[in-house]
Amino acid sequence: MIGSTLGFSHRDRLVVHLVRGRSTALTAVAGYPSKWITLTNREGYLLAYLVTYGGGLVAGDVILMDVVVKTGSSLALTTQSSTKVYRKPHDLDAKTCQTLCLSIEDGGFAIVFP
Repeated sequence: MIGSTLGFSHRDRLVVHLVRGRSTALTAVAGYPSKWITLTNREGYLLAYLVTYGGGLVAGDVILMDVVVKTGSSLALTTQSSTKVYRKPHDLDAKTCQTLCLSIEDGGFAIVFP
C-alpha cells in the first residue's frame, strides 16, 4: 500500500503517443477518487484533465501520477481547478499527498497548469 489506510492510495498513469500526427492517450489509468478526461484538439496536442469525484481529496488520500510524453507528442495537463483537501474530524494528523512524476522523451512537449 502506498499511503494511509484511512484514504485511497493508488498510482494514476497517462502515456501520450503520436498517432497519425495527433497526440493520443494510449494509456489513461486512474483509480478512485480520480479519473482522466482527455481531448485531442485540431492542433494535434492532447489536453488532459485529472479530475476527482467531489472536487477534492480526503485526509489520508495519496495520489501518485506518472505521466509519460513520448517522442513527437504534445500534452497540456491540468486539473479541474484548485484541489481541495477535506479533513476527517476524528483524524486531524492524516497526511494527504498528490505527486506528479512527468517524463518527456526527446521531441516531446508538455505544459502543466496545476
